[in-house]
Amino acid sequence: MLIPYRKDSFDPPIPFLTGDAATLHSIISEIYRVNSLDYEEVREHQNALLNPLINHFSKKDPKFKERLVTNSPTKEFTISDLAAIKPEGKAYFQTLVSNKGYYSNKVPKHHLPAYWAETSGSTGVPLRIQNTAISRAIAMAYTPWNYVATGVDFAWKLASVKPTNKGVSHCESWEGATELLFKTGEMLSLSSSEDVLTQLDKLESFLPDFLIVFPSVLNEYTQLWKNGVRNPIPLKIIRTMGETLREETRDLASQLTGAIVLDTYSSSEVGRIATQVKAGEPYLINNYSLIVEVLRDNGEPCEKGEVGRIVITDLSNYATPIIRYDIGDYATPADAHCLTLESVQGRARNMVTLPNGEKIWPLVGYREFSKIIPIRQFHIRQVKPDSLVAKFHVDCLPSDDQKEKICKIIRDNLGYNFNIDATYQLEPIEKGANQKLEDFVSFV
Repeated sequence: MLIPYRKDSFDPPIPFLTGDAATLHSIISEIYRVNSLDYEEVREHQNALLNPLINHFSKKDPKFKERLVTNSPTKEFTISDLAAIKPEGKAYFQTLVSNKGYYSNKVPKHHLPAYWAETSGSTGVPLRIQNTAISRAIAMAYTPWNYVATGVDFAWKLASVKPTNKGVSHCESWEGATELLFKTGEMLSLSSSEDVLTQLDKLESFLPDFLIVFPSVLNEYTQLWKNGVRNPIPLKIIRTMGETLREETRDLASQLTGAIVLDTYSSSEVGRIATQVKAGEPYLINNYSLIVEVLRDNGEPCEKGEVGRIVITDLSNYATPIIRYDIGDYATPADAHCLTLESVQGRARNMVTLPNGEKIWPLVGYREFSKIIPIRQFHIRQVKPDSLVAKFHVDCLPSDDQKEKICKIIRDNLGYNFNIDATYQLEPIEKGANQKLEDFVSFV
């Protein structure tokens, strides 16, 4: 499927990373083509990209070559051979970066220039890698593709609330790649580090149709709307990103605003990994430039509906060998071939470790909290196998009886009688340096 582009982007050409609007148009068309393929055709597309990538790094990178089972330069490497390469996490790639001069003279000229990308460190381990102009252009092209696939009207007013936004910015058109391809409506950019009531003041004044926001910030909005502190803003689409989206937050936001709430799973290392384009449907994996595996602890692929660890191969990055990269997240495949995801559960460090060593996802009973007392935010840390530290942001301090009921809800939902040190505060819970607020973090 081809999408219309702005003719004035061609004369004179407007450069955008590796090219102009025509380049982006071509990438988007390819994304659509790959998404229309069946399983065998998708794998054929990925194999065509994987073999030259493996050959490149096996010649240029002795450290990567050590990961290969075969050293034969004539071997046609395919996806079926990937299982023989041990997945590596952030620590492995940190050693590459610490090797001075590692990236010198390794990137093919047609992939230059190279760029540094840095993770926020939400897994507890920040990481710097290099990607290329081509990999960055693909990442940027996914934004307008996503808008078109979602059914966004480009005449809508867009509001973006992110930690990377600097202060308040009101523009006559949307930003980045989208602006090169389409004539758009207005855009309001807000920083998520700003006071949440101030954010809502500006959103109420702007009245966007389309909102891009972190799940934790959206949750704060929904609690204020639900409790009558502010009136809900009518919206058409809400796009969440950057954190794990709770179903409770999705449902309440949709109920209060009338919007379709769609989630995106991405990372600084590889860009957009998977995204929802229709309500109630699975996340579409970026099969155009990534191979995404969901694996059991023994390394075997997960079945449909089975939670496993995400391992990613970036087929476009010729600067850093993001090949079988264990990103530290968990997800559930929505099909037998792992071309789509049913859900993205979160980070390994977001799992509860029971005293018997069993690890479970922290379903703490959030929906039940409101039956006891309205809670705007919560953050729970596991500090010992049998102990939790919980913080709650509330509008009014609870009674001792209410506090005990909240703790009972947590214990009952986790299935263990944890010692819980709970504190309640009238001020927002302080976020990390990356402006993210994880519901649950384990230090065990």
